[in-house]
Amino acid sequence: MHVFSAPLQPICDEGWVNNHMTCIKFVDEPLLSWGAARQACQAQGADLAEVKYAAEAMRIENIRALNGE
Repeated sequence: MHVFSAPLQPICDEGWVNNHMTCIKFVDEPLLSWGAARQACQAQGADLAEVKYAAEAMRIENIRALNGE
């Protein structure tokens, strides 16, 4: 699973979920290389999510679980 991240808008577009200061999208596609996954993100005006802290990883995992991803 890949997690795309885009700048927060007043309301995230359909298929995207608000994650504090960004909109995120969980993409369940065949496993891609890092470069190919990043290109897929950028084609949607986003980038791969960069998780720097354990608390952030837990928050994203909770969002994923709550949204049935």
